Order: sequence, then C-alpha cells, then structure tokens
Amino acid sequence: MTIHKSQGLTLNKVVIELGSTEFASGLSFVAMSRAKQLSGILFQSSFPISRLQRTAKKDGEKHLEEDVERRKQLGFTLNLFGVDMTMYNFAS
Repeated sequence: MTIHKSQGLTLNKVVIELGSTEFASGLSFVAMSRAKQLSGILFQSSFPISRLQRTAKKDGEKHLEEDVERRKQLGFTLNLFGVDMTMYNFAS
C-alpha cells in the first residue's frame, strides 16, 4: 500500500520502506503515523536518523518567507472585507 492510500487509516502494524529521499515533505511522518503504537512500526531497510530530523528549512518554507517579505514591500493594503484578523498569527 502506498503512503498516499494509507492516509486516514490507523493500523496495528506497518512495514515501511522510506527509500533514499522523500517525494514530498512530510511523507515519512505520514507513513509512521499510521501505526497505533511505536512497537507496531517495522522499517524494511535502515536509514540515517537525519532523515527524520528537521535540520534545515525546506524549499516550500523558504519560498513562503520570501513571498511574505515581497508582500510587505507592496504599495497597497489588502482589503479584508471587514474580517477581524487580530486572532490570526501570520508571523510564525
């Protein structure tokens, strides 16, 4: 079963082959999170622990930050149509 097809399922036991790289950010987490318990996870092959650690910002995060900075430089104000935006935190 592929990771995509397993989304939304909770399984007692999973056998995971992570491969050498992720197709998309977070897929390794999705695969591991399908198991109900840590003891229900079996990795088919070994991999470096750095594969699961967040060591640097992903490309998507970099692009988002660049876009936020670009939008700050725009010479207009966004029309919020009366929506109170104070309850949202866009700085994180």
